Amino acid sequence: MAKFFLGSIAQSRKVILRHLLVLSLGLLVVSLLQVCVFGRYRPFGIVPDLTFCLVVGVGFFLGRFAGAVHGIAAGVLIEALGGTGLTLLPVFYLFCGYLVGHYARAIRPKRITVFLVSFGIALLLRSVMSITYLCISLEQINLPSILLNVILPEFLVTALCGCALYYPIKLLCSLLAEKGSGI
Repeated sequence: MAKFFLGSIAQSRKVILRHLLVLSLGLLVVSLLQVCVFGRYRPFGIVPDLTFCLVVGVGFFLGRFAGAVHGIAAGVLIEALGGTGLTLLPVFYLFCGYLVGHYARAIRPKRITVFLVSFGIALLLRSVMSITYLCISLEQINLPSILLNVILPEFLVTALCGCALYYPIKLLCSLLAEKGSGI
């Protein structure tokens, strides 16, 4: 079962426990930072989606299965911390983690430019999901106002945070990578 979730790196219990511990600790730190710090001090009036940045990074560096499992865990944790109830966010994070990991598996070496392209495409999907949520929840839909006041700031602030988190995510994932994997 663990081999399915962690892919070819699941060789021993020690490796599995190290993965779970490091990824869970990283997810907890990023989620608390997003909810507690950025929930209070909002750059440009928007809370950046740091857990989404982490899910895309884990999918990019560790592969599609790790990205998918991490995506479900991140979605459930951020929904539990945010107090909004259950939504489709865990399923969306699973999809993005798997998708980025699927397309990044053929890329060697993993450079920041390729990560930013993958991250930009995933952010576009995140924007479409945000537009869908807003259109469902609002009675009157003013699409230009939604795009200008909500979606564009969310996209830009999360993109800036994703650029800033590239190297910490790469370091986190390189702690877990096999020797000689080329991350």
